[in-house]
Amino acid sequence: MALIRDVFAAPALLAGGPRIERRVVAWGGAPVAVAHGAIVASESALIEALPMPVSPEVAAPVNFMVQAAPSPAQPPHRFGSRRAAAAEVRLRAAADSASCWIEALDAGWLFLVSDAGGAGWLLGVGDTLEGALVRSRLIAPLIAEIRGQSGSFDACPRMAEEAHGEDWLLCGTAAIAFDPASPPSACCGISA
Repeated sequence: MALIRDVFAAPALLAGGPRIERRVVAWGGAPVAVAHGAIVASESALIEALPMPVSPEVAAPVNFMVQAAPSPAQPPHRFGSRRAAAAEVRLRAAADSASCWIEALDAGWLFLVSDAGGAGWLLGVGDTLEGALVRSRLIAPLIAEIRGQSGSFDACPRMAEEAHGEDWLLCGTAAIAFDPASPPSACCGISA
């Protein structure tokens, strides 16, 4: 968060956003709570909060392309086949809005984060959300309702076979992507 605030010269960026103070983790045994500091920020909140860049006038024709979105024409090399799904959820009143939860299951992971107001987001990796919730002892009791669900998406590490050419360069997820639920990248919101 400090880096984003510095880059955009916005020291109070997202300061009023919902905060996560605890991470509750269950790795097969009893859940353990550890201190955590994060701000929950949706994509729409980031877009609204960040200044939109103004495109400069280009005097010469552009003959080089930077590609930031994956292309079906250049399928990546995959390291595994793990899939994931995400869903907006309504939390039960007992769910602590200042906590996030991570639970390891026999066939994958569940990750739950509150975004205040009794709502939250659930990420399931390695199994369907419904299948994982049936076996969940930590996260399932916190969810009152699954509202909307994404389709399945890749959660395995992957990278492009070629990241550049004579007049193009891949960046971001077009070049490389990591498993979003493997430590240490399993985080809550944006670290403060």
